[in-house]
Amino acid sequence: MSDGVKNQGPLTGVRVIDLTINVLGPVATQLLGDMGAEVIKVETPAGDPMRLIGPSKTGMLGPFFQTANRNKKSVILDLKRPEPSAALKRLVETADVFVHNMRTAAAGRLGIDYYSLKAINPKLVYASATGYRKGGSKDGRPAYDDVIQGESGHGRTDRADQWRGAVRADADLRQISAATHWPRLSAWRCFVGSAPARARKCTYRCWRPCCRSI
Repeated sequence: MSDGVKNQGPLTGVRVIDLTINVLGPVATQLLGDMGAEVIKVETPAGDPMRLIGPSKTGMLGPFFQTANRNKKSVILDLKRPEPSAALKRLVETADVFVHNMRTAAAGRLGIDYYSLKAINPKLVYASATGYRKGGSKDGRPAYDDVIQGESGHGRTDRADQWRGAVRADADLRQISAATHWPRLSAWRCFVGSAPARARKCTYRCWRPCCRSI
């Protein structure tokens, strides 16, 4: 999250309301924050699921979450309740961009669909990543990493002796992120893949015993 240092990038003065979770949306809004935008991450009381993945002293700041959520402010709102929902809409009045990656029907139930928010702020840029094409045969279905890998066949492109089937895209993401963001993400690779890392002598240098022996 933001450390209080003022960013003077090309998007300084742009306010982004970020309701995204996991990886797809948070990485996108993080890049806006890197370029100077004020990104306000809105989470449910349970928080972004990525908070819980990987080693963390507090249990709520896993390395994957930190890697995808720097340069952001944070607020907790339970949008199923009237008062927090009204608070979000007051934020929308002052925003330039609104981003979410939930299903279209879910956004509609919460009153944060495109037309509802456009009525509040006509100049708002509304961005949503729903996974499947709007109006298509799979419109409205949840689209998580493993679902997309399974439907596309990408999860079957890895070696047959891997510890789990749908691992290829995950490995690619970790390698790219570790090279372009923080070395700590290599710890994530070893954390979730500790068994194969020990078996194959992991080449990622991190805090795991398999790496300290390299």
